[in-house]
Amino acid sequence: MVELGMRPNATAYNKVIGGLVNVVRLDEAKNVFDQMLEEEVKPNVGSYELLLKGFVDSGRLEDGLKTLKDLLLDDGVTLSQEMKELVEEALRKEGRDEEMGKLYEDVEREKAERLAREAEEKARAEALAAEEEERKKREAAEKEAAAARASAAAIEAILGRKKDAAKEESPAAGGEEENRSETYVESKPTDAPKGEVLAEAKECCISIMAAQVSMWDVHHTLNSTSCQIKTTTCRYKVSEIYNKVKAPSSCYRLMGQFASPS
Repeated sequence: MVELGMRPNATAYNKVIGGLVNVVRLDEAKNVFDQMLEEEVKPNVGSYELLLKGFVDSGRLEDGLKTLKDLLLDDGVTLSQEMKELVEEALRKEGRDEEMGKLYEDVEREKAERLAREAEEKARAEALAAEEEERKKREAAEKEAAAARASAAAIEAILGRKKDAAKEESPAAGGEEENRSETYVESKPTDAPKGEVLAEAKECCISIMAAQVSMWDVHHTLNSTSCQIKTTTCRYKVSEIYNKVKAPSSCYRLMGQFASPS
């Protein structure tokens, strides 16, 4: 059946085993039983008892006891009272009554040892799984830390370049401001025609807008003679205009005649 691609179940195997036992071809019957195990077909109690009875009836008691032990070790089947009495009777006939008790003791010991091995293997597998999980967590943490360090290094590099650029610009800007501070004399309020003053204001407004500073920023930053706008030229110019006009409420009101907030 296996050669034909069919997968027989335990009942099909039992028919073959039973047929071989009936004609006392016990070794062949045992081979079929072993093949069933190799094909991962689980034997049932009938599979064991067919062989057991065949060995006992043929006087092959040792083979019968081996089969009985395999049956007792299989937690999926239970020895019938009939088969138990058959084996005990055969042992008594040979004066080996105590061997049945010894067989049960051996089976219990082997079961306990098997359970201990399974528990140990399970604990080892769980320990390995936990260790693997910890390793993955460490690797993830290390990758995260490396990414954080890389980000920090990139930020530092960008800031460093900005600082270097600022240092390169500051001497020139400082010299220009120093030159202006030497020549700048704060203007005192005069009676200059207002049209002329407003023209100067318009020029300053254009300069500020050229420097991409909105009139809204002007309104909030150029509101006193100390004008804080970043455009150096306009800072002095607007201060001078502020004095000439004699105290408008803000530079925005002065310049609002030419532009409105962006």
